[in-house]
Amino acid sequence: MNVLIISDETESKSFGQILSLKREIQESDRNKVDLFIFSKKGIFFNQELVEKEADKTVKLVERLLGENTYGVIIVSLKLNNLRELFPEKRNILDLIENTFPQTDIFLFGASSVLKKLDKERTNRVFLYPRPGVSKLTREFKNDVIDYVKTKS
Repeated sequence: MNVLIISDETESKSFGQILSLKREIQESDRNKVDLFIFSKKGIFFNQELVEKEADKTVKLVERLLGENTYGVIIVSLKLNNLRELFPEKRNILDLIENTFPQTDIFLFGASSVLKKLDKERTNRVFLYPRPGVSKLTREFKNDVIDYVKTKS
């Protein structure tokens, strides 16, 4: 099963949590895990710079989703990046739902954005509020790992 992790804040100490999650998912039944990262230095896909300007983020994610099929997408973003990917109209969930209706999404972010997402989507979208500056919580990480193991 292919897994996509979308994250940011590579400069922070907490980014190590994302790398640890990626490693654990890869180790469980040898899943392929792609990493899409927003950084002050640009946008990266699997450590390769794909765009220097962050304002093209949504288009890059759309292109990426058009080129690859993912069973699980994991999103852990700070508030401003979360708002960019999940605006009130035509957000990434719409694209994923229309293109890959069987894809499961774990979304870890600001509760103010999570509350605005449609309640109808909760059957394939798992929402986790982000307390403070952590990239993950133990509950989120364990739920993702357990879920991936059951799907593999």
